[in-house]
This record gives sequence, C-alpha cells and structure tokens, in this order.
Amino acid sequence: MRKLTLCAAVVLLAGLGGCSKAEWLETYNAVVETTGTLALDPDGSLVGDRKLEDSYQGTYSAFYKDFSGVETIFGGTSIEAQTLRIEAVAQGESGNLEIRWQKGDQSEVLGEGESFIQTIECEAGTNLIEIDAKHFTGALELRVQ
Repeated sequence: MRKLTLCAAVVLLAGLGGCSKAEWLETYNAVVETTGTLALDPDGSLVGDRKLEDSYQGTYSAFYKDFSGVETIFGGTSIEAQTLRIEAVAQGESGNLEIRWQKGDQSEVLGEGESFIQTIECEAGTNLIEIDAKHFTGALELRVQ
C-alpha cells in the first residue's frame, strides 16, 4: 500500500508540467503530506481510539495494561511550518510513559506520565507525536490542535 501511494504521488507530480509555481508547490506539499502520514501507526495497531481531524490534529484516548512499546499517534511531513497545541491527561498506575515530539532525527520529551498543556512550533519537515511506554498501566487522553 505504501509503495502504491508513493507511485501515485510520483505520477501526479510528473503531470504538473504546465502548472504555475504556486500550483506546483501546493501539489508538491500535498504529495509530501500524503507520504508523511505513512509514518503514523494504523488505527488497528493502536491500543486506544484515535480520531483524526488531519494527520496532525485530533484526539487519542487509551487505557494501557502493562504496555511496552512506541505508538506514533499524530504528525507527518510538510513543507510548511505549523503551530500545534498539545493537551495530555495521564493517570498512571505503574510503569513509565513518555509523550515525545519527534522532529526529524531529534526527539524531545514533552511529558513523562503527567498531565500537561504545551504549544510546539513545528518547522517544515517531519514532526511526529509519539507515546513511548515501558510496562505502563494507566489512562491517557491526548488532544492535538
């Protein structure tokens, strides 16, 4: 499926010979964003329930029971910068939970098992919001706008 999406993107870009620069950039960004969403975990592989407004924004609600692993919940790749407001309510019973912002090849911990509200400035490129848990039992509510 990922190869098919990438092939469709290449074919779409190849047909843009007569487009203006603005049209070409808009289409190019759409292709970049589409391929960037492939980094997100599919809904069926997530522990909780995700509702997306777009790949960067939405809500995620989960109850983890001795969960260890990484879930990539929100994000993607874009040629445009954007601002995201992240609200997390975490209620842990045991284990460790980190909410991370993966920006390109750098990772920043936004919260460690606690509730928080934070605004982040995403530069152009890949920006992902991830959950990293180690034997975590507890609830998480996450909203990204």
